Amino acid sequence: IARIKSVDISVRTRILSNFRDLWFARKDKEFVTNTSHHITETIWSIYSEQSKARNGLVLPFGMDHPVVNLFSQIFHPEAKGEKAPLQSAKAICRHLIDAILEAYRVEGQDEELGSRQLLKCLITLQVLLIAEPALCLSGSNRHYFIDCLLPYLHSDEKSGTSMEKKKAEAEQMACILSIIGCNLESINVLSDSVISVMTSTLQRIISAHDYLSVVAKAVELICKVCKSSEMTSQIVRKVGSSLLDGLRDALDVLNSTESLNPKQSAHLRRRLFVLGHLWRNGSSILLNNGEGDNALIQAVLETVIAWQNIGSPQIKVEALRALGMIMNGKPEIALRPNARGAIKDSLKVESNPVMQVCALRALTELMCNEEDFVKQQQKSNQNQTKRAKADMPLDSVCSEGELSVAAGVIRFFWDISILPLSIHVAAINNDTSNSSKVRISVLELFESVLRQGLVAPWSAVPSLVAICFDRDPIVQEQACRILRMYIIEKRSDFFESKVIDALNTAFSFAFSV
Repeated sequence: IARIKSVDISVRTRILSNFRDLWFARKDKEFVTNTSHHITETIWSIYSEQSKARNGLVLPFGMDHPVVNLFSQIFHPEAKGEKAPLQSAKAICRHLIDAILEAYRVEGQDEELGSRQLLKCLITLQVLLIAEPALCLSGSNRHYFIDCLLPYLHSDEKSGTSMEKKKAEAEQMACILSIIGCNLESINVLSDSVISVMTSTLQRIISAHDYLSVVAKAVELICKVCKSSEMTSQIVRKVGSSLLDGLRDALDVLNSTESLNPKQSAHLRRRLFVLGHLWRNGSSILLNNGEGDNALIQAVLETVIAWQNIGSPQIKVEALRALGMIMNGKPEIALRPNARGAIKDSLKVESNPVMQVCALRALTELMCNEEDFVKQQQKSNQNQTKRAKADMPLDSVCSEGELSVAAGVIRFFWDISILPLSIHVAAINNDTSNSSKVRISVLELFESVLRQGLVAPWSAVPSLVAICFDRDPIVQEQACRILRMYIIEKRSDFFESKVIDALNTAFSFAFSV
C-alpha cells in the first residue's frame, strides 16, 4: 500500500476503506473482542517471521514499519467525507490494556502462557498507539495507560535467567516504554508522584539494563518526561555531565596505561551510547541557551572525536555513532570544522567499511530529521491559516533562498566524499560484501538527497548508472529504482546529458566488481 503511486490513489483509498470496514466498523463489546483478537494474531504472525530472521530485538516497531504505516493511513483517511475510525480504535485499545493486565495475572500462574499472551497484546497496542497516539485519550483519566503499565516497568534480575527469557522481557519493556511515551506525548502533563516514580525507574534501566535498545527507549522517554518536570531535567543534565566526565577521565587513563581491559571497554561503549542518545533526544535540555553552551558543545565534540581517533575498533564505531546522534540532536553542530573533519575522515575510501556506514547513516538521519521538521512546520502553517487544500501532500523540497543545515552539510561532502565512495570497491580476499553494505547506505543517502533537491540531480547520474551493475541484486534493484524515480521519470534530459559520463563510470565500475 505504501508503494502505490499517486496515480493509483483510488486503489489505495479502496483498500484502506476495506480495512476500516473489517476492523473498525463498530464499537460494541462483541465486535471489539473479536477484532482485537484478529488484529493481535495478524501482527503476531508478522512479528514471529521477523524474529526468525534477526538475533536481536525486533521491537518496538517504529513509524517506518509497514504495519504501523498501514494503521496510520487507516486512522487518517485521505478521501473527503470518510471519517477516521478513532472511537472504535480507542475501544480496541482499552480492551487490549485490560487483556495486558489479565495476562500479567495469568503469568503468575502459568509463566509461559502468560508471557506469550502478554507480548502479543503489548505489540498490538504499541503498533496502534505509534500510528495514532491520541488513542490513549479515552475516558476521564488521560494518563490511564501510564498508571496501568508503570508498575510493570521493572527488570527481573534473578541469576540463572535464560537468554530467551531475558530477550522476551526486554521486548516487553521496550513496548511498555513506547506505549508510555505515546500516552505522555498526548497529554504533556503528569503528577509529581508519577514523575518521581518514572524518573527513578528510567534511571535504573539506563544504568543497568543489558539490552541497549531498551536503554535507548528509556533515554527517549526520560527526555519526554523533562517537558513536565524541571527536577527530571536537572537529573538528565547531571547524567550528561557525569558521562562526559567519565569519558574524559578514561582518556587520561588510556594515555597513561595505553590499554583498556574488556570490562572498561564495554563500560566506555555504554557511556558513549547513552551520551549520544541523550543529545539526540534532549539537546535542548542539556543546553541552557547561555554563554556556557558553546564550551559544553566543544567539550563534548573534543571528547567523542578523541575516542574516535585513539580508541579500539569497537569504541571508534560507538564514538562515531555518538557523534552522529549529537549532530542530529543539534544540527548546527554538523557545521563545526571538527565535526565535519571527523565525518570526512570516516568517509574516505580507505576507511573501515563499518565506519563508512555509520557516517553515511548519520548524514541520512540528519537530512530525514530536517525533512520531518519542515513538514511539521508546513502542517502547522496549514492548520493556522485553515487553507481549503490542507489535505494535499506536504512539500519536502527546499525552495530557493531557504536555509538548510542538512543542505550545507551534504554539499560539503557530496563531491569530495560521497560520490567517490559510492563506486569504490574494497575487496578483501575477493569478498566484496562490505562494499555492498556501504553502497546500500549510500543509496539511502542518495534517495533522501534527491527527494529533497539538496544537490544538482545530474551529478548523481554516473554513480547511479554504475551501481546498477553491482553484483548484489538488492543493490542493483535499489539503484535502478532511484535512477528511474528521481531522474528518468522526472527529468530525462538530465540523464541524456550525462549518459556518456555514466557509461564510462559504469565500464570502470563493472571491471572493479
